[in-house]
Amino acid sequence: RIGALFEHLVFNQIFDEAAARDQDVRLSSYRTENGAEADLIFERGPQTWAIELKASSHVRTEDLRGLRSFREFHGKKHRQAVFYLGEVRKDLGDISLFPWKDGVNELFC
Repeated sequence: RIGALFEHLVFNQIFDEAAARDQDVRLSSYRTENGAEADLIFERGPQTWAIELKASSHVRTEDLRGLRSFREFHGKKHRQAVFYLGEVRKDLGDISLFPWKDGVNELFC
């Protein structure tokens, strides 16, 4: 249940931030029939992000499977990120890990 609550929290924060800045954003998700998923596809103007939301302070390699699948499917330039409950921003190759509040702010930079 914490995972679903965390996802709702982040979705709402993104919508609130977009409204406060009077910016149009599009939010969707990605899921394959094989179960690979990216929790959030964020689009604002020409900018696209594929985001995994983790209600955990640890991110495992397996948690990145959906982002890799979306990269192959989408085939266009975009950013990939994990918003999580950890406190450290770091990069795992071309995937950025953000403490979730920092990640929401980064979307609007």
